[in-house]
Amino acid sequence: MKSYNIAYKSEKGRKKEHYERNGDYCAYLETDSCVIVALADGVGRCLNDAEASETACRVFIEKCRDHLERHLLDEDTLRRFCEEIDPVLSAKRLMSCFSAVAWQPKENSAIWIHVGDTRIYHYSFGKGLRQITTDDHGKPVIQRVNGKVHTDHGSVITATPISSAIGDTGLCFHTGKIDFAPGECLVLCSDGMYGSAGFALDMETVIGSDNLPVATSRIPHTDDDDASVLILRRTDGYGRKSSLQSLTAEINGVEKHLPRHILLREIRTSMSQGITQEGSEEALATFIKLCSERHLHIAYEAATGILETARKRYYDTPSSAPHKKDIERMVIALQNYVAEVRRFGGSK
Repeated sequence: MKSYNIAYKSEKGRKKEHYERNGDYCAYLETDSCVIVALADGVGRCLNDAEASETACRVFIEKCRDHLERHLLDEDTLRRFCEEIDPVLSAKRLMSCFSAVAWQPKENSAIWIHVGDTRIYHYSFGKGLRQITTDDHGKPVIQRVNGKVHTDHGSVITATPISSAIGDTGLCFHTGKIDFAPGECLVLCSDGMYGSAGFALDMETVIGSDNLPVATSRIPHTDDDDASVLILRRTDGYGRKSSLQSLTAEINGVEKHLPRHILLREIRTSMSQGITQEGSEEALATFIKLCSERHLHIAYEAATGILETARKRYYDTPSSAPHKKDIERMVIALQNYVAEVRRFGGSK
């Protein structure tokens, strides 16, 4: 049985005409020895951004497929593949930002390669979502409309161009290695996705979902730019059903089955699900207090998102409802928990 999930979503931006194609492209490869995920964002000013991104991903995946028949992948090999793709795009006057990850399912680490302003994020249940790549950006450029400086409410509008992309020739690609433990995620995305205001919270919701493909397909997209996300999630290590009773036993030491980072994921899932279930408020409030006492802190962004959902439920519940007081106690417990998470910065 597979020890991971892969899910992606890619949508065309609103500013494009109906006949124009999505300039982002996602691809992945699954073999017995390795899993490859790749995402590209064609540079809009080139002749065909859709062709650029698709070519970058397809050629990269094929090179990985051929190589894996005889050898394992390493950072130097990933870099060589991209250096070989560079002149292919350049000859067609195409350019594309690009990110890819290679992971051997038996290993607790993965290697990655990156160029441009596509991003790779690492998600762990102690530290939440953090970017592991650095955007290749040049100096901000003042935008002009009909030769005049473009302003918005008195502020000068600037654009930050990319400084590197496949097809730009002679590039130095960025590579690295990242710890990738059971229960964690690697997220590849284009600027149209991570540029949205709700990106971090959307990722918290998606990553914590039992059905990753369905949750990923529901990520909202209202941006003018093409937007894509590709998620690789390790599922080994947390197949046990989450419940307040079993988690309480884990926390109290009656049972000892889960590594700490997996326990934190189970805690977050139980909190997220419990705050919307009528009749579970009192038990959840007690559970949250226990987590506070034992300093079991999920990521701050996740905790605040759960608190906001609980508050909304409280305000939406009529005063005459018999469980209104129980919801209030649950919200107070969450407020105290979030304050503690903020103070201590989450579990390490």
